[in-house]
Amino acid sequence: MMDCNEIREMLPAYVMDDKSLLTVRRHLSVCGDCSAELARYERLLNDLGALNQMTIDAPPGLFGTLAEAPFMVGRVERARTHVAHNRNVYLSGAAVGVTGVVGAAAWLVRNRRLAAA
Repeated sequence: MMDCNEIREMLPAYVMDDKSLLTVRRHLSVCGDCSAELARYERLLNDLGALNQMTIDAPPGLFGTLAEAPFMVGRVERARTHVAHNRNVYLSGAAVGVTGVVGAAAWLVRNRRLAAA
């Protein structure tokens, strides 16, 4: 007899169209866990089928907004442009920060050596 892992691998095919798999049917008759897994697959298929039949109307004005979107400059684009124009300022600030951290670390190491001596 097959174990649950092997049966669970076969469940998608079983639930879709191959109900003739005798080993799966036998296992499902004695295994509650795999039967519950089969029920979940069947619910999922039913729910997906229901979604396939649903239609959603677009809100008014959506198409116009989407058509204008490439021409609208938003906050992200303004920030990106600002950073691009001021890249040297940001890099200089980062260099000063790194230099400060390295200097502080060197100062701490030096003071610890002097205190230990």
